[in-house]
Amino acid sequence: MCQNDLMSNQTVIVVDYDGSAAAIADQVSMRYFGQSGHSVKRRASHILPKNKTKRKAFVLLRRMFGDDGLVANWTRTWKGPWKVSWAEQPNKVVFTHKRRSQCLYWEKKELENKLAR
Repeated sequence: MCQNDLMSNQTVIVVDYDGSAAAIADQVSMRYFGQSGHSVKRRASHILPKNKTKRKAFVLLRRMFGDDGLVANWTRTWKGPWKVSWAEQPNKVVFTHKRRSQCLYWEKKELENKLAR
């Protein structure tokens, strides 16, 4: 395990017997995987506004402007509530909270638990 990360003060990197590795994308893991030469980045979940109108605007803006930059940063500041769904089951809400930061924290903890198994 590497130490760092803003949310839990640790980065979990799991290395399998075949040498493949998995981690939650953060500054530490991105530095490690960026140096490895070959990495695949997959979306684990979707954190979206629970309000249908805000959600539609959020998705439209992200499609137009991407997940990085000023518009993406602005959409991250919107008032909640927010909902979380796993990427493989986007229509099944697994967590909600009024603050997006709590959804991110919950998501990270759940992914760490999944990686640890």
